[in-house]
Amino acid sequence: MFLKTFLICIVCVFIAISCEKKPTIRVALAASLLPPMEEIAQRFEAETGHQVDLIPAASGVLSTQILSGAPYDIFLSANKIYPDALRQAQKGIEAPKLLIRGKLAFWSADPIEPETIPSFLQTHKGRIAIADTSLAPYGVASVHYLRTQGLLDTLRGQLVFGENISQTNLMIASDAVTVGFSASSALFHPSLKDHGHWQVIEGQVVPQWALLLTATSSSKSFWTYLFSPQAKKVFEKFGYVEENDRMSG
Repeated sequence: MFLKTFLICIVCVFIAISCEKKPTIRVALAASLLPPMEEIAQRFEAETGHQVDLIPAASGVLSTQILSGAPYDIFLSANKIYPDALRQAQKGIEAPKLLIRGKLAFWSADPIEPETIPSFLQTHKGRIAIADTSLAPYGVASVHYLRTQGLLDTLRGQLVFGENISQTNLMIASDAVTVGFSASSALFHPSLKDHGHWQVIEGQVVPQWALLLTATSSSKSFWTYLFSPQAKKVFEKFGYVEENDRMSG
């Protein structure tokens, strides 16, 4: 009788262990990275059984949340400034690591040849959607492009700001504007790729940086997966390029 009871207990323990829910990995990411990261997270979950919780927002907003103690495991930023500041504030297991490079994209309701974008903008009278320059690095890249084209002062009063790329894309998708700047990943998003007309702004590259915030086995596992060939293929599918890849296409 004792042996039978003991064996039943052992079986119950094994069942409990096998059914134990693996810890959720919380990833704070720049909103521009959401399209490829959704696919990467789904693949990782299918392969490992871990659950990945993606929290998209402007890089600056997420950085502030992390400094305030938000329980994130990994931070993916659209620039290096925020991860560096967090590392200096003792937030992070190791130095920030370059993940991938994105590109700036131009959207218009009507077709425009890439070489005519500056002249088109010079005479454009409507609103122009960009991401918030104080929070979103793609907003900074948009303003940099306008400045290099000598258009910033002319168009400053026409700029309307989304807090992050997701909000900027919402303005584009809802036709609240007829012109806007976004991340090149928008060209591959199901709800945006066939909406209006997209052009990649060559030479406007936005490096995406990663910071590991916790040292749990699950967070380290996903961290490793982010830099794997499998994840690279997904990033490339959404228009991102590696550091040593040519910034063309």
